[in-house]
Amino acid sequence: MPRPPVTDVVLVALGGAIGSAGRHAVLSDAVPAAGLRVTVAATLVIGCLALGLVLGATTRSPTNPLRVFAIGLCGGFASFSLYAVVGSALSTAWIGVVFLVVTPVVALAAMAAGALLTASIVRR
Repeated sequence: MPRPPVTDVVLVALGGAIGSAGRHAVLSDAVPAAGLRVTVAATLVIGCLALGLVLGATTRSPTNPLRVFAIGLCGGFASFSLYAVVGSALSTAWIGVVFLVVTPVVALAAMAAGALLTASIVRR
C-alpha cells in the first residue's frame, strides 16, 4: 500500500485533534450515569452523520482535502473506543449489550443517510 501524502496525514491529525477537543467539550457538560451514555451515543451518531454528509458532498472528488480533514474531525469527535468503554462499564449486562449493538447500527445508518442525501443533491 502506498504511503499517503504528508498533507493527508497532517489534515487527519489536525481534524482528529479538533474533533477530540470538541468531544471533550461536549462530554465535560454531560450528566453522570445515564447522561454520559446518551451523550456518548449522540456524539457517535452526530459524528457519523457529519462524516456522511461530507463524503456524500465530495463523492465526485475523492482526493478533496476536505474529505481527509473530515475523516479526522469526525473520527475524533465520534470516538468508537469511548463508546466501547462506556458500553462495557454499564451496570447490567443486558443494557450494555443493547447499547453496544444499537449505537453503532444507528450511527452507521446516520452516516449512510447523510452520504445519500448530499450525494443526491450534488448529482442535481
